[in-house]
Amino acid sequence: MTMDQAEKKILLRVLSLLLAGLVFLFITSETQGEKRVKVPVEYGNVPAGLTLVTKPPAYVEMVLAGPRILLLKAKITGLKLQLDLHGLHAGVNRFAEPERFIPLDDELRVKTVLTAVDIMAQPSEPKKPD
Repeated sequence: MTMDQAEKKILLRVLSLLLAGLVFLFITSETQGEKRVKVPVEYGNVPAGLTLVTKPPAYVEMVLAGPRILLLKAKITGLKLQLDLHGLHAGVNRFAEPERFIPLDDELRVKTVLTAVDIMAQPSEPKKPD
């Protein structure tokens, strides 16, 4: 069984595309880059006896740095900032390093956080008996 000229050309084109894709992935994975992202904020564990006066922002904007392929992966899979408010106290609470609450690949790092995460809490009003 022999391949005619048209089949050889198709096979050569497929192999060329495959090789080009592999070269692209290799170069992309090795190139460093930066990406500005909006990360949604989720929170929980508000201590009993406290009421949130100002809630956390819906999104935190930050700049991530690292290999471009990992930046692409982070964009596709989505990032979430999950705040655990169990240590909250009355008054203004500032989360100085919100990036600690985002699970990132080891090679990615947060270069800059552009949105402050401040939460104001106050003691809850005790319920009055009827």
